[in-house]
Amino acid sequence: MMGSRLVPVPCPVLLALITNPPLYNGVRHFLFVVPPLVILSAAGLYAVCTRVAAVSSVAARRFFFAAFGAVLLLSAVPLVLIHPYGYVGYNIFAGGLSGAVGRWEMDYWSSSVKDALVGLQQYALPRDTGGEYRVAVCAELVQADAVLGPGFRVVADWLQADFFVSATQMGCDAAMDGDVVVEVRRLGVPLAVVKDLRPVQDRPAEYPVIVR
Repeated sequence: MMGSRLVPVPCPVLLALITNPPLYNGVRHFLFVVPPLVILSAAGLYAVCTRVAAVSSVAARRFFFAAFGAVLLLSAVPLVLIHPYGYVGYNIFAGGLSGAVGRWEMDYWSSSVKDALVGLQQYALPRDTGGEYRVAVCAELVQADAVLGPGFRVVADWLQADFFVSATQMGCDAAMDGDVVVEVRRLGVPLAVVKDLRPVQDRPAEYPVIVR
């Protein structure tokens, strides 16, 4: 709000592009522009559909709505395929999800860590001896505590861990060396991984990578 006039919706985004300020997880700083953009888009689409419906040519109307349906599918299908991580979806101008790797934010909320932890439980069954697997997590520790059951203990010292769990956001998954045993993957892009950090002799001789 400037005086009694509303700031045009694109101004915050344009200002950030021009001034290049430090924005951690930048997209969340612009969520407030989404509702007005949705309203403007809906109003524009309604106006276009109304005009097209008034066109006398049946062929022209069919062509328009077929083209509109195709564009809708181009946006909707990828969102279905990456469910439940729709917020990491990118349009064709960014090259889709695979084209955004290394250039744009990925799983900035680390929601995929939950799936990775479930995969870890499938890979490493809790010990029968009363011992525990030590798990390091590059995310909020409470995320792991809420998912892992008996037989697993979240540790703050990564060097003492048996397993390392991380989203691929900001390269944290590369912080520890180990074999990837679980991958949370959408459209061929890994969003989170679990690495086995144990000495080779303590690992299974052969094991598949669990993909979730």
